[in-house]
Amino acid sequence: MVFERLHPRPGPVTAPELLAGLRDGGGRGLILLNMVATVDGRATVEGGSRGIGGAGDRRMFAELRAVADAVLVGTGTLRAEPYGRLVRSPERRARRVAAGMAEDPTAVLWSRRLDLPWEAELFSVASQPVVVICDEPGPVPEVAAPVTLLPARSLGVLRGRFGVLLCEGGPRLNRELLAEGMLDELFLTLGPRLGGDAGAPGIVDGAFPPADLELRWVLRHADELLLRYSVASRA
Repeated sequence: MVFERLHPRPGPVTAPELLAGLRDGGGRGLILLNMVATVDGRATVEGGSRGIGGAGDRRMFAELRAVADAVLVGTGTLRAEPYGRLVRSPERRARRVAAGMAEDPTAVLWSRRLDLPWEAELFSVASQPVVVICDEPGPVPEVAAPVTLLPARSLGVLRGRFGVLLCEGGPRLNRELLAEGMLDELFLTLGPRLGGDAGAPGIVDGAFPPADLELRWVLRHADELLLRYSVASRA
């Protein structure tokens, strides 16, 4: 798939080309957030995000997973979306191995009380490692996926633990990352839709300290716009 880059240096470009230098972080852990929203700022339509983005969003979603060491997800998102093996494409898994990465990124789940949907497909894949961050560790049901508990009361335990950590929400988890000043970059797709539901969440739920953003790129695919921002450090 080819995107039309509008800024900077307009012209055709592919997602692997765009993300090729993402892992050149000098050893520092990099935390990314990837979200999709309607033009009126809603992160869900009829309870989920799947109807917002199109083919361009799905391609960027898959290619970001392909370069991540771990993918961070909140319990609500895990319940609402069909999570299974994080990198399903054999070609992308082979590309990871060729780059010296693990074949599968680690799924990192944020669950304060281990109230997880253990029946989700994610836990049925024996090759998919899972780490659960929890306030109150407890027994883990017998599942195919290798599950490790990481007792912690703060997401700060993740900084530097993985080279590239990709967060996929939901909005409350996003707020925690911003509140702790942990977010480095935001990838945001604007789907060509108006959600219309005033009660639907935005990409962040709750108050957090204001954060300045620097625009890195603007891409277009059909009627979608894909934006990449750097998040200014508060340090």
